[in-house]
Amino acid sequence: MKRFSDLVVRFRVLVILVTLILSFWFVSLLPRLEVDSDILNYFPDSDEAVQLFNAVGAQFAGNSLAIIAVESDGVFTAATLRTIHQITEKAKALPEITHMTSLTECSGGYNAANGMIER
Repeated sequence: MKRFSDLVVRFRVLVILVTLILSFWFVSLLPRLEVDSDILNYFPDSDEAVQLFNAVGAQFAGNSLAIIAVESDGVFTAATLRTIHQITEKAKALPEITHMTSLTECSGGYNAANGMIER
């Protein structure tokens, strides 16, 4: 290890130049960098878990999930429930949405007139 450090110190200008050139080259490649966020692409199609995931997606018209969160002081206030209901209605109107579950669509029902969930 001492020999390596001696070489680095001895050729420090060359080491710095090579490091800078490599760094600039790697930075120049960054625009071409792509991130594949689909975890299924990292597994073979023959994998049992991938096949099950695809079968469930085919049976239930998709396997994508989105969660929308609303930050508020109280979830069960009329104003917050009204906001959740409005978001739910707008999201349901999107053609890409095939199924939706919302707090304002629970079994008791949401009364838009008073902004409350009823039993």
